Amino acid sequence: MYDMIKSVQGIEKGDKMSTRGVIATGEVGAYWYGVYHHSDSYPSGLGKAIFRGIRDAFGGDTFSFEHEFIRSSAAMAGWRTIVDADLSLPPVVGDSWDVDAAGPWAFPAKDGEIEITSRTAPGWLEYAYVLWGNRMSILSNFDDTWVKIAVVELDGPEPDWSELDRKNTPYVEEGAKSEEEIREEKIAEIEAMIEKIKLLIADL
Repeated sequence: MYDMIKSVQGIEKGDKMSTRGVIATGEVGAYWYGVYHHSDSYPSGLGKAIFRGIRDAFGGDTFSFEHEFIRSSAAMAGWRTIVDADLSLPPVVGDSWDVDAAGPWAFPAKDGEIEITSRTAPGWLEYAYVLWGNRMSILSNFDDTWVKIAVVELDGPEPDWSELDRKNTPYVEEGAKSEEEIREEKIAEIEAMIEKIKLLIADL
């Protein structure tokens, strides 16, 4: 399937340099699925386009955005780009860079639907934007491992996208315990369990 993406979408044909990503929905840490996005998929490109598109073109309606850009027939073969497009306009379909698209630019569905999932995403994809409720998780691909680098509240303040472009560390929930704190707690639990076992053995 992904060899077909590369051939149909021009990835191995001297195409322009591209940051490849996924527009997805689902639960981070469990399962997500989505569609391919070819160009400018870094946070200040695709991340900003999704954030502003949901708020401006879709009035904050994440479900309608998901339908149009993940589940619709236009989204079947993925997107050349939705960055800097007017997402309120109908998509333009074409696989040539000569296409003049004011709206989102979709690839033609030559070979049927191309779905990318958390279990099958190829290593050459760089970012995934996973929508769930009023949040968007931004995942970055580090050595074929998807790492959550940010969680954006879609009805909250707009983040510093350029800062997220440079981010290469995992996202930590506010107030979350550090790895060292978690490790110390687990050690304490194990030590307490050992003491209980010792007491049980002593009573035999």
